[in-house]
Amino acid sequence: MLILLVGRFKGKRVVFLKQLPSGLLLVTGPFKINEVPLRRVNQSYVIGTSTKVDIFGVNVDKFDDKYFAKEAKKKKTKGEGKFFKAKKEAKNVLPQEKKDDQKIVALLF
Repeated sequence: MLILLVGRFKGKRVVFLKQLPSGLLLVTGPFKINEVPLRRVNQSYVIGTSTKVDIFGVNVDKFDDKYFAKEAKKKKTKGEGKFFKAKKEAKNVLPQEKKDDQKIVALLF
């Protein structure tokens, strides 16, 4: 168990799952208990506690830095006419695959 020190989930207790190749820590709430999703967190932004949680049945092999990477978008050049008539783009929605992964990890706790 860790306690997050910064960010949106400051002060929340989270479960440490594994250390990623980049050095970041993979943590989760689990989501149903304290609403903290699967996240990457820098080691300097957490405090370790003496509480231990058994995560024997959790398979975290598929989670790596590429899993959390955002897709690169091409920048569009707008002319003056297109600038004033531009439609607002839809907000990014979390893919269903990531929602399912969150549910699977949460069920094992």
